[in-house]
Amino acid sequence: PDREFTTAAFTSSFKQVMNRVGIQDEKVAFLFPDTSLVDERFLIPLHAVMSPGDACGLMDHQEKLEIAAVLHDVALAEGCADQPEAIFRFFLEKVRASLRIVLSLSPLVLNARPEARALGGLRSLTARLPGLVHCSGVNVMERWSEASIKAIATREVRKVE
Repeated sequence: PDREFTTAAFTSSFKQVMNRVGIQDEKVAFLFPDTSLVDERFLIPLHAVMSPGDACGLMDHQEKLEIAAVLHDVALAEGCADQPEAIFRFFLEKVRASLRIVLSLSPLVLNARPEARALGGLRSLTARLPGLVHCSGVNVMERWSEASIKAIATREVRKVE
């Protein structure tokens, strides 16, 4: 997203991804690098989906009713209670089962941003949005040595040649 992309626009786009996964049964990997993190509030809908619970505040009542109407027959066939709240939870379970959120966050990049530093950097961010860490797999990438980079580059170039 560019600097003109608002949190409302991001949340709307993310809801569309959720609908593709939860309603249309697509399997999606949502790649979100820190370079696209125009505003830290972009992480709130991701946190809502990654964390257990009903994704508070992500969808309004009308959106939940619309999802429940679309998934009604499928949800009931799967043993879901005939209540909009239960069908929305069914939707969230489908989303959580088939949506992979890939966050690529560098502490160096995040801590270098003035707005992130003012809020306490990456450590504070994960304290405010614990699902980003507790409900995910974390891969810590260390700095690669020059010899390692050259070895991998040489191997990959040989494959092409």
